[in-house]
Amino acid sequence: MAAATVLHRAMLDVRMVRSPRHAGRIPVRDFHRAFTGAGEAILAAGAHRLPHRREAAFRHLVETWVGRGGPALAEWFTSELAETVHRPDLLVVLRDQDQPHPITGTSQQPAPNLATVPGPVEVELRMASYTSAHTRYGADHDASALVHLAVPPHPRNAENDPWRLRAMCGAGPTRFQLRTAAFQGAGRPSVTADDKAARRFALHDGALDITRREG
Repeated sequence: MAAATVLHRAMLDVRMVRSPRHAGRIPVRDFHRAFTGAGEAILAAGAHRLPHRREAAFRHLVETWVGRGGPALAEWFTSELAETVHRPDLLVVLRDQDQPHPITGTSQQPAPNLATVPGPVEVELRMASYTSAHTRYGADHDASALVHLAVPPHPRNAENDPWRLRAMCGAGPTRFQLRTAAFQGAGRPSVTADDKAARRFALHDGALDITRREG
C-alpha cells in the first residue's frame, strides 16, 4: 500500500503541470529520478509468493525511491508516507537528508506574487498571460496576470544544475504590456514601487511590463 500510494500521488502531482498556475511547483525531474523503472520493479516485488518476502521487497522498493529522491523530495516523501499510509517507520532513510534550498523550489512551495520576485538574478520569460475581469461561472473575477520564468540555479549549487521554472501570479493588474522582445534570452527583472502603492515588474526594458496597485 505504501508503494502504491506514493507512486499514485506522484503521478497525480505530475499531471498538475498541465495547469499553468502550478507548473513551476512540481519537481518533475526529481520524480523522474526517484521512480525510474518503477513498473518493472513493482512487478518483480509482487512476484514473490510468500507474503513476508513480498512485503520486504516492497519495503525495499519504497526505501529505494526515497533514497533516489534525496533532499529535493525529502519533504514530499515525509508528508505522503506519514499522512497517507501511516508508515513513519519507512522514513528512517530521510533522517539524514538535508532540506532543499528555497530557490530550487519543491512541490510544497507556494507560487510567489509578482511583487516578490527574487532580487537581481537573470531570468528567462517562458510564458505570459493576461485574463481580463469577468463574471463567468456565476461570480465576479478580477483581472489577473500569470508568467513563467526560468530561473538559474543558486550560485552555491553546481554550475551544471538545471534551471527551474517559477510560476508567478498577480491579481488585479492595472497595466499589462508584452512585446516579443521579452522572450529574447535572459534578462534582469526590475521590481519597483512608487508612493501611490503601485508595484511594477518589468523585464527587458519594459518589453514585459506589469503594474499592480496595492489595495
